[in-house]
Amino acid sequence: CQDYAPDFQACYEKFGSNQGNVFFMGLNWGNDNDGVREFDSIFGLTYPSVSGSQGGGNLVYTDYNILSYPTVIVITADHQIVEQYIWLPDEANITQAIVNAGGLIVGMNEPYKRKNSIQVFPQPAHDFVNVSLEVKSEISITFNLYQLTGKMIYSQNFQAHSDGVEQVRIPLTGLADGMYLLKIGDEAGPITTRKVTVVN
Repeated sequence: CQDYAPDFQACYEKFGSNQGNVFFMGLNWGNDNDGVREFDSIFGLTYPSVSGSQGGGNLVYTDYNILSYPTVIVITADHQIVEQYIWLPDEANITQAIVNAGGLIVGMNEPYKRKNSIQVFPQPAHDFVNVSLEVKSEISITFNLYQLTGKMIYSQNFQAHSDGVEQVRIPLTGLADGMYLLKIGDEAGPITTRKVTVVN
């Protein structure tokens, strides 16, 4: 689940954060409310989440015959499953499945343009990772790198001086192999969270 949580979050934002014609919900099989809140906090997830043991999520797993996880399924308004199993559940595959079912990408305003223009490379990374993003003049961007435990291990601020595409280098020297989360934000709040895989 943790590998694809940022992808699901990105799609939630892309389709309007439950303000468009698509509604996103995360279900956590077997976990309680506290466990779900902790998971959401660690990964910066803002879509609605339901626990299995206390929120009724286990019943949904049974009713819709969900056999494994992580699983992303698409259910239409008439309760019909049109995509039973999206694999890999990455941003591109989830987006395509939702668009095929009639979902509309919304809000091509400035925050979404910035979020969609962000590239993080190379992946996997070793000593550093580059972040390429479209910025507006005089905007301040914050980059916070987190372990999967939720501990912030690096923070960097970047001040844009002109409109256009900028590239920022985030050092990774000394980090153990594994996955990390890079949270990117500006004065208005979070823009996106991206996975960073380190291989030494």
